[in-house]
Amino acid sequence: KDNGSIIGPKVALPTTSAASAIWSISAQQQAAAWPDPPPLPTYSYLQVGGGASGGGSGTTGTYISSGGGGAGGYAVVGDTETSAGIVFTFTIGAGAAVDTSGRDGSGQGVNGGDTVVAATGGFSTVTMNGGGGGGGRTSGSLPGSANGNASGGGGSGAAKPGGAGGANGNAGGAGGSPVGNPYPTGGGGGAGAVGGTGSNPNCGVGGVGLAWTVNSAYYAGGGGGGAYGSATQGAGGNGGGGAGGANGASGGAGTANTGGGGGGCGTDATNNGTGGSGIIIMAIKNGTAAGTTGSPTVGSSGVYTTYAFTSSGTLTI
Repeated sequence: KDNGSIIGPKVALPTTSAASAIWSISAQQQAAAWPDPPPLPTYSYLQVGGGASGGGSGTTGTYISSGGGGAGGYAVVGDTETSAGIVFTFTIGAGAAVDTSGRDGSGQGVNGGDTVVAATGGFSTVTMNGGGGGGGRTSGSLPGSANGNASGGGGSGAAKPGGAGGANGNAGGAGGSPVGNPYPTGGGGGAGAVGGTGSNPNCGVGGVGLAWTVNSAYYAGGGGGGAYGSATQGAGGNGGGGAGGANGASGGAGTANTGGGGGGCGTDATNNGTGGSGIIIMAIKNGTAAGTTGSPTVGSSGVYTTYAFTSSGTLTI
């Protein structure tokens, strides 16, 4: 049938109801005119203080083995929305140096340096202290030391206690009671666990650190206790803790940029283990930094752009 120059039956037009999932031209124009705003950038960061050095034992005189160094304080800030223009200033805590106090470097381990985050826009300054030094041989033997909100150092031989742990760390392990020769020592505390207690003939292991969810890496492990005689030295905690030295061997160093504690010195060895330096890693989602100073290492992890600071610097959102 001829329908006014259109051959064939009339075809009904589709409806424009919501149920049909078809929008009218005017509705499409309105939607295009008011698109959803882009998501605000969010930031999260990891902040770790410098690790402490293990205690020293000396090479002459009365030999008492030494405790492992405590890990630096560990803190994480989760995804937080922010406006553009916020400037963060970062100070990275140094790992503790080898102890040279007392005879032949036989004294208390040195505390690690503080890692600090400050920012404009009304943010509070946050400080993660360095770890507490491991107990050494000076004056017979020493307990591990404590330092603010970080982890404490392990106690030296002859059953000396470990240093207390702060809110962002754990206590060091105590040295064990000597039975004849071994003098087992305590491990330094880590962010995730207390340091191991010395128990004849084994020295305490360093406390394990914690893994950051952004990159799954561990930080802030404690140092292992150093050994005397036939004792077995303590392993370093996962997260950069240095192993304790065997009898006659120096303590292992904490890993740089993890905040790990250094291992205690083995008796009749010169050096205790140095602490690992701290770190700050800023992770930005839905954006990138507007600018940085201090030459951070830029990377990516899933939906995040990461900025790892191993020396002091700034980052602008």
